[in-house]
Formats: sequence, C-alpha cells, structure tokens
Amino acid sequence: MGAHASLYLMCAMMLFWTLSEGIVSFVVPLKIEESGVSDTMLGIILGSSSVAGALFDLIAVRLFKDTYYKRIFGAMFALCLLFPLIMIQATTPILFVLAMIVWGVYYDLRNIGNFDYIARTTDKRDSTKNFGMLQVFQSVGWILGPIIVGFLVGEKVGWEPFAAIYIFLGIALACFVILSIMTGKQDSRAHDKEKTRECRRGTWSEIRMMGQVGVALFPALAVIFMLNFTDAFFWSIGPLFAEHLGLGPWAGLFMTAWSLPGLLLGWHAGRIAAKYGKERTAFIAQFFGALFLLPLSYVDHGLAVIPLVFIAAMFTSVAWPAIQGAFADYIREREELEKEIEGLEDLYTNLGYVFGPVLAGFLADQLGYGSTFTVLAIAIMLSSLFLVSKYRKRISLTKNGPPLICDVA
Repeated sequence: MGAHASLYLMCAMMLFWTLSEGIVSFVVPLKIEESGVSDTMLGIILGSSSVAGALFDLIAVRLFKDTYYKRIFGAMFALCLLFPLIMIQATTPILFVLAMIVWGVYYDLRNIGNFDYIARTTDKRDSTKNFGMLQVFQSVGWILGPIIVGFLVGEKVGWEPFAAIYIFLGIALACFVILSIMTGKQDSRAHDKEKTRECRRGTWSEIRMMGQVGVALFPALAVIFMLNFTDAFFWSIGPLFAEHLGLGPWAGLFMTAWSLPGLLLGWHAGRIAAKYGKERTAFIAQFFGALFLLPLSYVDHGLAVIPLVFIAAMFTSVAWPAIQGAFADYIREREELEKEIEGLEDLYTNLGYVFGPVLAGFLADQLGYGSTFTVLAIAIMLSSLFLVSKYRKRISLTKNGPPLICDVA
C-alpha cells in the first residue's frame, strides 16, 4: 500500500474515532453533573482519567516491548467499546471514576499509536504536515460531535448519544481493520531495523533515563502540558459555560468554535513551522491563543464569546501539529529512546488533563466560568513568554541528548 493511501485510511479512522470521542467529551460532564455533584467534584472526577493515564505511562515503558501502532490501536478500540457500557449505567462517583480510568488509558493509547505511526511512515520534513493532516480530520470529529450531541440530549442524557458513539466507533474500527490488512507487515519492523543495538534497562535505570530525557526535552514537554491543560479547561467546563450562555440546542457551537480552526489551519501548520521552527512556532502560537481568552470574564453573551474562542483556537491549532512534529523528530534522532520519548509526551499530556479539570472546576465554583478562562489565559501567556525568551534554538537530541543507559546491551 502506498504511503498516501495508508495516511488517508489513518485519517479516516481518526475522523470517525474523534466523532465518537467528541460526543463522549461533551456528554460526560453533562451526565456527571446530572448526578448532583459540584463543579469542583466534577473536575476531580474528570481529572481521575488522566491520573490513570499518568500511572499507565509510568508502566507503559516497561509493559510494551514494541510500541507498534497496530497493536496499540487494537488495545485502544477494545477499551473504547467498553467505556460507554460503564458510563451509560454510572450514577455514583465510584462508577464515574471507573469509567474515567478506562477513558484515560485508551486516550493514552491513541496518543502513542499516532506518534508511532507518523515516526514509522513519514519523512522528517513531512512530520508536521502529516500531523496537521491528522489534526484536520480529527477536528471534523471534534466539530460535529458536540453539534450532534446538542440534538440528541434533551432534558437528560439518555441512550441516544451512546448509540451514536458505537456507530462511529464501528466505522473507525472497520477503517483500522482495512488499514491493517492492506499494509500487512510491510511497516511492522521497518522502524526497528534502523536501531543499531538492543538496550535493556532495569526499573531504576529506566527511571534515570526518563528523567534525563525529560530534562533535555523540558521546553517541548512544557508546551505539551500547557496545550492539554488548556484543552482540559474547555472540555471540562466548556459545555457548562455554553449552557450558561443560553444558546439552547446550539450550545454545541461553543466547542465547535474551539475545534473548527484545526480543520481550517491544520493544512498550513507544516509551512509555518518550517519557516519559524517547530518549537518556536508552538511557543508563539500558544501565547497569542491565550491572549484572545483574556476578555472572557467581561463577556457574557454567546455571540461575543464564540468568536473569541474561535480566534484563540486558530493559534492553538497551529501549535499542536508544530510540537507534535517536533516530537516525531526527536524519535527519529534517538530511535533507541522512542518508548521514553513517547512515554514522557503522554505523561505531560495526562498531567495537563489531571490539573486542568480539577483547577477548572474549582475556579468555576469560586469565580464563575468566564473569569476561570481569564485566569487560564494569564497563566498560559506568562508561561509562553518564559519559554520563547529562554529557548531560542530548536532542541536536538543528537547534539544535546543524554547518553544511553543500558543494563544489558
């Protein structure tokens, strides 16, 4: 199968997967809120998914001898099919947390699978472009999912959105099966053949190796954390803010405004990153994205809030594929550290989704929804200014990466 055909099948798979996930992400806060919990408790429950994901990251490096994307996606789909069964019956915090644990692990597997697929099948110069293309198709799912929910959810969350979740998951699974059959084993070992030697580490050596790689990649990992921290704010209290704005069945437009720019700008992220550098593009784009969230504490009407969210998302939609392309480059530069790099990227993703929902829920209880987004904007802008001023050159694991730690080589 040609590289382009494989990529298009991958994009189709992620399109339908994110359609199901867009529905999940909008329905879950509403269903948890129906149980009568506070916004703070809502944030804690949502954050538990990423606590589970973070703990999973710590064992994933030891658990997976080979992060081959077909195996990863197979496990992901198995957990995806389990999640709605738990969520549709959940009425107590314990059951909600159980569902969140499943959610956190399968979302981690999606992330690992995406990076492995791009690293195996894409040239370095095309990594950001291909991540941007994936983002475009995923954005369609994030856009349409919340809109579909707006017409499926009435006074209460019933069975209808969960039926839609299974329909889209089924189509995504069919795309995955076709992709697996058509590619066969042609790419299963291609990536590994380039590795110069086998390196095995014990638990303590693995921790040391993860720590050294984490220090080397700190600026990029900080961007990953902030992007996911921001996204967690939106998916935790965004649906509630949308209801507060009084948009009725069009409340899904709030989250659509957050997701639509990925579809519009994902195609161009590669060209922008090539001109300014992947890490620097991510730093600057993140700053300007947060800038347009600052006024949300002063605006309390959907017709004014939605354009501000849309403009903010235009900048973050450039930052996402830029920094993901950078991580694909790190993996190519030090393939023997692939599992550590993927594990750290996932760990910081989960940390963003651990602290994001908890802080969003707490601040929403104390300050209200609009002011919560303003506080978020200030924190992201200050962090971005620090990164863009301190780290002016691209990160190179070839030149500045840590030496390999091997117990058995």
